[in-house]
Amino acid sequence: IERGNSSSTLNGNVKAPTSVEIEGDLRAQVLNRQHQLEEISRDYNEAKQEHKAMVLQRNSAQVEFKVLESEVRQSDLEKRELVEKYSLVAERFQHATVLSQREKRDKILELEVQAMNARRIGKEWQRKARTAESALTTARDTLGKQQAQLTA
Repeated sequence: IERGNSSSTLNGNVKAPTSVEIEGDLRAQVLNRQHQLEEISRDYNEAKQEHKAMVLQRNSAQVEFKVLESEVRQSDLEKRELVEKYSLVAERFQHATVLSQREKRDKILELEVQAMNARRIGKEWQRKARTAESALTTARDTLGKQQAQLTA
């Protein structure tokens, strides 16, 4: 390896490097290694920071997942409660509808009975009215005959 002018001769023969040259080479290698070590250290620290950030993100995601899971459970519970309430309301509505239909049927039957009674009473009154009319006609005829006999 040829080093600067101090390590070579005029005839082109290579001389052994001097201690100053060796020391300079070693210092350059040490500086190069230090630079590489600093780069590796920087990369390591960046990777460590990224890892910490990822761990924080994971922990945050886990907390968020647990919150969402809890909300889903709560939502499921609320949904079940609403379904139960709906079922109870539906049962009460059906019961009320059945009662209402029964009451309507009973009322219709009651009104039909009242209508039949009213028809019967109406027929009875018509019969009594005809009887009274007949009696009145008979009474008029009798009165007319009696007046005719009195005047004769």
